[in-house]
Amino acid sequence: MPPGPVTLLRLGGAALERLWLAEGEVVASGSEPDLCRTQATVRLPAGVVEGLLTDPLGNHLVLVRGHHGDRLRAWWEMFVG
Repeated sequence: MPPGPVTLLRLGGAALERLWLAEGEVVASGSEPDLCRTQATVRLPAGVVEGLLTDPLGNHLVLVRGHHGDRLRAWWEMFVG
């Protein structure tokens, strides 16, 4: 995975009514055969990751190349009101 801007997204809750969203930068990637095929080190703004660690909403994140936080949040709000 090449370095550059990314958006991370995780939906959760019983009715998928909760969202965790952050924009960051891929700063490194790996190729360990025993790990997930998407191995990326992502730099996030200070304080953003705490919510993910304390209230994780699940095990997987969606990683989208580019900064799309505003667009993804608007899409999600259309469905949860």
